Amino acid sequence: MMMMMMMVMMMMMMMMMMMMMMMMMMMMMMMMMMMMMMMMMMMMMMMIMTTINIIIRRSSSKEGQWVSGVFNFSSQYNTGTWSAQQILGFPNVYPSNGDLHGAWASKDIDANQFLEFQFATPVYVTKDDVYETYNAGGVKAIKCLDVSDT
Repeated sequence: MMMMMMMVMMMMMMMMMMMMMMMMMMMMMMMMMMMMMMMMMMMMMMMIMTTINIIIRRSSSKEGQWVSGVFNFSSQYNTGTWSAQQILGFPNVYPSNGDLHGAWASKDIDANQFLEFQFATPVYVTKDDVYETYNAGGVKAIKCLDVSDT
């Protein structure tokens, strides 16, 4: 009889331990879900709150045609290291990425940001490569216009 009672008590203890382990696992899963939600919220905030660096290039080699002049822009983060003039010539940030000096960054963060620029030699554009080196997803449209009188 004593042996039977000890076995029942051991089984009850094992069941309690299993229940405690299950509760701990559930708590860990809930904590992981909360952390994932917080990370997603932080990523969304970063996309909204930080500037976008953009490099525009026309060819995959240094011999290609690069931006030769800036006509107009909506805003620029500063007049030096993140100015609209940073899109001139061969890219000096790409293939690196991050919040790096040497690429244009807008001061304002909204859908109305733009750059108007030119190339030295007019061409029929068949492809433009745009490299967003920080917070990709800012480019909404690319328009090519013939500004000559011909």
